[in-house]
Amino acid sequence: MKYKDQEIVIPQDQRTQIVEESKKYADSLEKNLETIFGETFKKSLDSENLAVDRITLATTFYEMFMRTLGFETNDDNSRETAYRVVKMFLFERGAALFNKPPVVTAFENEEGEELTRYNQYVVVRDIPYYSMCSHHHVTFYGKAHIAYHPKDKVVGISKLARIVHYFAAKPQLQERMTEEIINFIQEKMNPIGAMVVLTGEHLCMSSRGAKATGSVTVTSAIRGEGNGFDKNEVLTLLGDLR
Repeated sequence: MKYKDQEIVIPQDQRTQIVEESKKYADSLEKNLETIFGETFKKSLDSENLAVDRITLATTFYEMFMRTLGFETNDDNSRETAYRVVKMFLFERGAALFNKPPVVTAFENEEGEELTRYNQYVVVRDIPYYSMCSHHHVTFYGKAHIAYHPKDKVVGISKLARIVHYFAAKPQLQERMTEEIINFIQEKMNPIGAMVVLTGEHLCMSSRGAKATGSVTVTSAIRGEGNGFDKNEVLTLLGDLR
């Protein structure tokens, strides 16, 4: 790493010290924020309150973040950057933190005069998603592929996309997101079995650090295997997930 044309090396023990001290400073600062910001600060901590209070406080801090790093904050391009970034985090990248999960519309798996029951796999693939890495707060994005074998209920397939988008809308790990999606499907739909596969490119690894451009991470989770849910058949239906 370079700073003012000098190579900077931060050893692990110093990195640990920086993190621990910064958290102490943040704790101390937080105790004094009510004096500085008054009612705006108290309201911002109440998730039931108007988002504008949280936006005001967060915009102030991001403005200070930019100034501390020496970023421009007053030209035509950057005057409202802090506000725009905070809106993005609050309403897009962090939306799941402040909103309830989607309502899953399920229908009886029997209808019509002959009471035809669907007893095969339902597969929805290539659902695009954008999320944010918990480690660096940098975007990772890709596609989700979902398969389930319905029991008593079938779900409106658009809900599967909404489920993916909901769990992507917060600081995430791809591994955790995969598990959260399949657990939600199991809880709300109670299928015979289900499988979720996520593919993702992590910009924290492809645009910085290792700079492994084009690398793709694949994660999967399965429920009901051995209970009438055939993983190999599902993988055949999913096909090439590149």
